[in-house]
Amino acid sequence: MSKSGGHNVYKVTRALGVKVLDASRHSPTSVRPKHCFCMPTLQKVVRHGEGHLTMVLRLIVETKGNATELWAATITAISELLLTMPWLIERGLDLFDEFDRIDLGALRRRAKKVKGRHQQVWEAMLNLLADHFYSEDQGDMFPDDWRRAA
Repeated sequence: MSKSGGHNVYKVTRALGVKVLDASRHSPTSVRPKHCFCMPTLQKVVRHGEGHLTMVLRLIVETKGNATELWAATITAISELLLTMPWLIERGLDLFDEFDRIDLGALRRRAKKVKGRHQQVWEAMLNLLADHFYSEDQGDMFPDDWRRAA
């Protein structure tokens, strides 16, 4: 099943060079750039349109050091960030520059550590990302362990 609400996940992933693989074949050693094992997540995200899924995946696979971060939590957090703060999309290349400075793997690992008992990892990631983009005019609020230098 590649369509969700008339939108085609494979059309988007093929255009970006992302390989969607069977989740049963996922292991710590199977992680490669542009390999994704979470079709159900992609199907949920594409319900907001192929353009939305394209932007979410591009912010992962086309930013510095993040092409291996096609995890369900990361995809969901970025999707929700763009839905919550649609003005971010208007920033164009500046948004990609900002994501170049964010190590999404370190952010995901940090979210696992700080999430609440009843909170999912993607929700903690969303909170960290939303706080950053909402507060960026107020100075650098991120620790150096997951924020890349400019």
